[in-house]
Amino acid sequence: MSVKNKYNIQDFVNSNYCETKPFYNGQYILVQTKEQLRECIQEIKQFNKIGVDTEQSFMQTYQAFLCLIQISTEEKDYLIDLLSINDKQYIKSEIEQIFLDKNIIKIFYAGQTDIVWLQRDYDILISNYFDIQTAAIFLNKDESWSLTYLLQKYCDYTLEKKEKKQLQLSEWSDRPLSEEQLNYAALDSHFLIKIRYELLHEMIKRLDFQRTLELLYKMQKATSKKYEKKPFDELFYFQAFEKQSKIQVNSIGAGLKSTTEWKILNIIFLELAELRESYSEQQNRYIQSVLTEESLLQIAYSTFDEIQYKLKSVYEIQNQDQFTEKHSQDFLNSNKEKIISILNRHTIELDKIIEKYELLCIPIKNKMHILQQRIERKNKTFQEKYSMKTVPYENCQILSPDGQQLCNCNSKKIQWYLKKGLAHLVSENPTVIKLNFQPSGKGNFDLEDQKIFENNYYYVTERENKCVVCGSTEKFAKFYVIPSLYRRHFPDILKSHRSQDILLLCMNCHQRAGTYCDKKIDEICQQYQVDKISLQYASVVQDVIQRLSRSARSFQKNKSHMPKENKKKLKSIIRQNYQDFIELKDIQQKIDIHPDSYFGINKQNQIKINDKFISYCLEIDNFKKIGKENSCNDFKNQHGKYVVEQLKNLKDLTEFVLMWRQYFIKTMQPKYLPRDWTEKPKRVEPDNESKYDKKLEQIQIFSNQ
Repeated sequence: MSVKNKYNIQDFVNSNYCETKPFYNGQYILVQTKEQLRECIQEIKQFNKIGVDTEQSFMQTYQAFLCLIQISTEEKDYLIDLLSINDKQYIKSEIEQIFLDKNIIKIFYAGQTDIVWLQRDYDILISNYFDIQTAAIFLNKDESWSLTYLLQKYCDYTLEKKEKKQLQLSEWSDRPLSEEQLNYAALDSHFLIKIRYELLHEMIKRLDFQRTLELLYKMQKATSKKYEKKPFDELFYFQAFEKQSKIQVNSIGAGLKSTTEWKILNIIFLELAELRESYSEQQNRYIQSVLTEESLLQIAYSTFDEIQYKLKSVYEIQNQDQFTEKHSQDFLNSNKEKIISILNRHTIELDKIIEKYELLCIPIKNKMHILQQRIERKNKTFQEKYSMKTVPYENCQILSPDGQQLCNCNSKKIQWYLKKGLAHLVSENPTVIKLNFQPSGKGNFDLEDQKIFENNYYYVTERENKCVVCGSTEKFAKFYVIPSLYRRHFPDILKSHRSQDILLLCMNCHQRAGTYCDKKIDEICQQYQVDKISLQYASVVQDVIQRLSRSARSFQKNKSHMPKENKKKLKSIIRQNYQDFIELKDIQQKIDIHPDSYFGINKQNQIKINDKFISYCLEIDNFKKIGKENSCNDFKNQHGKYVVEQLKNLKDLTEFVLMWRQYFIKTMQPKYLPRDWTEKPKRVEPDNESKYDKKLEQIQIFSNQ
């Protein structure tokens, strides 16, 4: 009978239900003897779900090896010390009793590597496997699926990523293991059963039962993966040579690149690395402890005569005294003749070396070709999404009743005027209409202002449908020479009729211009002392509120059974989170901030963490809208507004406009700018300048109010 027919969804959820079991440091069972292992296996066999993780050492030997297996039931956390038991056959016979039992679900996080390590060291296979990471990605591809995130989301437990990484990479072969290592190891498997239940419950609720089952079946394929020793990676070291040369011998490498000498040195470095790999495996030494890449490169370059700027024969390994590590000295002494032979090989087998170099270039070129194709596909998708779907410039003309050309526009606007009876057709080719009314008001005033200010008629110039930079006639987007975050805060005299600062670019040039524009905005931030971090204020607010509410919720939930030391630490965290919250900019204007005395003060003159304070912290969670009210766009607008306010008069503004136009010309070097386009606004008459400065001052006063 299939699983689908045997269970309904409610049965499936009920059979996997799990309560959150608090985690406390030191509450684990350390298994270090055969007798202890036998007893713990008998206890574990009573459960149908277990969380599993492993830790291995990779800093001491050529091949990494398992040091610890963590197994958590719904009641206890077991840490099986493989090195202390030190009997592979016995360990295999005991652990296989649970790992091969199809009635026990083995829950891992990113367990593909753990499965391979268990098979590699103990020939242990897994049945009925569940992977937390695979399920989390399947459920929420756009969210974070790290273990630290899942612990916080489903178990209300905070683990710092930096702390996790530090302990994960610590040396697990040392004995005794530190208390921090043991607590971390127990934590890694402790919540896996709970997280699995929450993920399955959410999957069935959001997706459906059948798709969840399909994912479970798919997970089982990972259990058939076998350990395979990785062969020496020639391509890795072939490419590593150039990267390492840039770091160590940049001045020499720059002149040698693509020469015969460069090719020879590359192959010498590659063959030295292969010799090191072979020696490390024979001696079972960690590769980096035998000789680093920096040392390999230094030995390779000993064949290069910097004075003659050519390769030479080598009879001794130079600068051997600098390698103080015992493993390095052993490697050099044991392989002295082989190393010298590699260094001098170019003198007798030059053709073979060059041939080897060229062969290794082929897969790299193929890889670059595939990468280029991927970039082209990405660009094509970008162009189809963001390029203009209509002809940019149709160059239709609108005339005033007295025959003065007012502007160019598209045919859609022409049809609107004709349909409303506001104009009549003068010419069809080119399309010209004349208004039946005299324009008046703000638009006409701005038009006259623009004539005085610019002293040219660029805005009535006929435009060509081609990129102003490269002349391309396909796939356009309009580019704002002066970014909108500044332009929107300009006075009307500069803001209206801004067509001079809107240019047509092809998609490739548009992306390039956007990159240059971002760099210039960064420079302006520094020039006007604008804190760019403030642009991310919205996300900062939400993060601070979230940390405070979560720590308060955790305290409220676990305070009755929490050890005294842990409770003290959590209270300290809550106080710090609360301090971060009340220091948020303008937070006092959004909600009521009470003095510390409102909640009470303890003997250490600190705010009391009591029910009144915790209730207040939990209510703050409802104020996440504080962050949402201030979107990143709002803060960008504030940044632009702040910069424009520093420009005191029309002269400063025109210089700001000029700076952006000159920057565009310098960075993009356009070859097809429209006729009458000018980078510098014409001089404004003194009377008009005074008038506009006064108008600008009024605008800024009104804006500040």
